[in-house]
Amino acid sequence: MKAMNYSNTRQSKQRKVFYLLILAALLYNLFLSFA
Repeated sequence: MKAMNYSNTRQSKQRKVFYLLILAALLYNLFLSFA
């Protein structure tokens, strides 16, 4: 049970980082288009 929870939290962390990278890329594109 504990191992499952651990793997789940690790996956969610990786997903958060993935979304943050996408968000940063979108913001960067917006900045370039406005600059």
